[in-house]
Amino acid sequence: MKGVINRKTYLEMKKMDHQHMEEFLERFYKNAYEDGRKAAEGLNETQLREILLSVKGIGERRTEAVLKRIKEALEKEESHE
Repeated sequence: MKGVINRKTYLEMKKMDHQHMEEFLERFYKNAYEDGRKAAEGLNETQLREILLSVKGIGERRTEAVLKRIKEALEKEESHE
């Protein structure tokens, strides 16, 4: 994440009061969250399985449990929209 805050932004942040800093960080978080969602949209179940299985200490059973939880969370999110 090199280069996220440039000199100008840094100087502006130094002058911020609590409320302005909170608003800045909230916008920063939301932007980063959306960037992450967009980047993760292309992953499918097969790719997730391969990634999880490549992690040392995570086997087939743990991978299946994680994928099950992800599916449940996605279904829950879709039902709320």
